[in-house]
Amino acid sequence: MVWQSEALQTREAAMNAIAPSQISIRLILIATDFSDASSNALHYAKAIAKRYASHLVLVHVCHPVAHIPIPQGGWIEDGETQRIEEEKTYALGTELRAEGYVADAVTTYGQIEHEVLSLAEARGADLVVLGTRGRRGMDRLLSGSEAEALIYSCDRPVLTVGPAVAPHPENTWLLDQIICVAAPGTYSAKAAAY
Repeated sequence: MVWQSEALQTREAAMNAIAPSQISIRLILIATDFSDASSNALHYAKAIAKRYASHLVLVHVCHPVAHIPIPQGGWIEDGETQRIEEEKTYALGTELRAEGYVADAVTTYGQIEHEVLSLAEARGADLVVLGTRGRRGMDRLLSGSEAEALIYSCDRPVLTVGPAVAPHPENTWLLDQIICVAAPGTYSAKAAAY
């Protein structure tokens, strides 16, 4: 039993040593794919931004232009789709600024996980927010989960807003209770302290 109490004391000491006196969320990175789930996640990010006077960075990741072979020979470029997605991202950023937020809108090209992680690091994001579609079964097996990949590889807090989460009522959500699921260890103590 002495071993358990020493382990508990070690964890408590680690949490006390790293526990911030106050959370500061200066920059929130919001990944969007223009889906309903992303829109709902954006509403939660806006509520947090209001509470902490945070800078919002909205990011949409386009897949690189694909050259598609057609039966008659030749290629079809998907540049038009990318241009439309860039315009949507820019328009969302403009809406955020019109609502009074300090906000940037960024369109990048590549793999979602890599691009979001790179931008979060480059901008010094304190929080990453994204909506999830809740894929299950074969769909998840075949398509994977971008949100899950980000959660596992991101070195900063990630807020995911799932498909079952009720739409955010404007200006009423406070981040006052958090469930932190983690395995025992120093890394988990750091996450819980945050």
